[in-house]
Amino acid sequence: MQAAGETFDTYAVEYRHDGGTWALNICATSEDDAMQRLQRAAAHGQMLGKEVLVIPAKIPGAGLFARASTWLANAARYGT
Repeated sequence: MQAAGETFDTYAVEYRHDGGTWALNICATSEDDAMQRLQRAAAHGQMLGKEVLVIPAKIPGAGLFARASTWLANAARYGT
């Protein structure tokens, strides 16, 4: 959860899989924070589903719409 006044940047993580080079983006407050988040995700992460829509957060109500549409898409796909 983001504390008041904290700013997040996006850090890219490169990895290799099936002969290709891929990247993940991690939002974090620093490079050290990004590494900690990556390690925690590798140890305790779980697949939530496929990203089906990206809505700019500056649009009023976008966060709620994005969460609801993602939940509905995942429920339809995974029967949750």
